[in-house]
Amino acid sequence: MRLPSIRLPRWAASSRAPVHVLLLGLGTLAVHAYGIGLLVRSKPAFDYWVREDRLVEWCTFALLVALIARATATHLAYRRSGGQRAAGTIWLVLAVLFAFGALEEISYGQRIIGFETPSFLLKNASRAFDPFYNRQSEFNVHNLIVLGVNVNKLVFGKLISAFVWACFFVGPVLHRRKPGFKRFIDRRGLPIIQNYQIIVYALVILPYLLFPSAGKISELVELGSSAVVLMVCLHPYNGAALETERQGTRTT
Repeated sequence: MRLPSIRLPRWAASSRAPVHVLLLGLGTLAVHAYGIGLLVRSKPAFDYWVREDRLVEWCTFALLVALIARATATHLAYRRSGGQRAAGTIWLVLAVLFAFGALEEISYGQRIIGFETPSFLLKNASRAFDPFYNRQSEFNVHNLIVLGVNVNKLVFGKLISAFVWACFFVGPVLHRRKPGFKRFIDRRGLPIIQNYQIIVYALVILPYLLFPSAGKISELVELGSSAVVLMVCLHPYNGAALETERQGTRTT
């Protein structure tokens, strides 16, 4: 069964966009609009809405699970077709990274199962300087403090954000203008973001720029970012080239 699609303006997309991908983008923007409206009216209500084990966290988890499924399916597609081994390996690594993100999002089921945080992750109040602990006393990596460095801010905040910005804003330009870069990306099965997806992502991160002091706003940005990554995986700019690479390798 072929899913319906919509022809977007030439500047927005390279091909017909599947309806379910567009609905994902519109739904994400609707959730963000509701969240910003809630934040403007009442920050306590917003903090309650985005707190752990509620809608936003579970929606983010669901999107990450969908990304695991997509990455795994793509990995298997490369294996079945005899496609580029490097591309298949990359998608397997992506599936593992998405799984790590999903488990981190729910602290490996700690609050669901109800197990205690190991003592080595708890802050030692007897020390003037504790070199290693979890700042929220949870079983996860992103809330660790290591030698006074906040892992969440350094790795998940700065490094991953810089990587995403490079993929979303630098990568598409190089892919369009540098044939060598285009061949490198396509042969490794890496998706390139569409113009309309860039617009969605810009709107997704806008709340973080407008309300930097609202600590829990990052939860909303994580939700939107996960949705945009899923959109890219489902409808990449170079989708036709990726399919040609798989088919071409299979028939040689």
